[in-house]
Amino acid sequence: MKDSIKSIVRSFLRNYTYTAKSGLARGLKLRGGKEFIPFIPVSMEEQFIMNLDLRGWTVYDIGAHIGVHTLFCAKAVGGGKVISYEPNPDSYKRLLYNIKVNHFSNVQAYNIALGKERTEETMVLPGSGPGGGTIDETIKGECLAHHDGKRTIKVEVDALDNQIMLYRLPKPDLIKIGVEGLELDVLLGAKATIEKSKPKLLVEMHGADEEKKIKNIKNVMDLLILHQYSIWHVEKEVEITHINYQIGKEGHIYCT
Repeated sequence: MKDSIKSIVRSFLRNYTYTAKSGLARGLKLRGGKEFIPFIPVSMEEQFIMNLDLRGWTVYDIGAHIGVHTLFCAKAVGGGKVISYEPNPDSYKRLLYNIKVNHFSNVQAYNIALGKERTEETMVLPGSGPGGGTIDETIKGECLAHHDGKRTIKVEVDALDNQIMLYRLPKPDLIKIGVEGLELDVLLGAKATIEKSKPKLLVEMHGADEEKKIKNIKNVMDLLILHQYSIWHVEKEVEITHINYQIGKEGHIYCT
């Protein structure tokens, strides 16, 4: 009975359009998410983004979900542009709806995942909700073992370098990455873009367990330092180096 009620509530919220009361999308119309709840504290990552001067920038939102970051950036860039990627088809539909209902004409959205090369992968979606999902092999295994109601879908994957060349997309000033464990793959697939444009990067770090989280941040850090980036941990408010890199295993890193 309890699960049935939860399912009905989720179904209602997925199709309910409201004005966001909290978070990055505050004041904007939204379908999906939980921003209809007022007085939710602003996270350090959200506050960090709010403090960036994005006017005129081109922002890439990789792992856009229903578009909270996309909507905020579309408003903040003014005459700039937002390029969004979301492989989950349910989330992508809400992303398109949220862009349309807010009358943003400066956003392009694509229904594919980004990685290090062009391929097709199986994505695992935990539970019955419309969001989330991962193609990281280890995290998929954890999800399949421990989440009820999970399902799988096939998704197209491509490298950001290929996408920019194929669609003649503008060079990024900022790339936001939230891809549930595939952070390194996305960066490897954007190697030429990073070398040529030196965009700022905002990356949410993930991993299936402690060991893999530490390995992930080490690999990401090594790659970015190779490209002469400095790395700032948003929540810890400290620069990440080879000495203290393990603190970057979770949370968000901002790279310039």
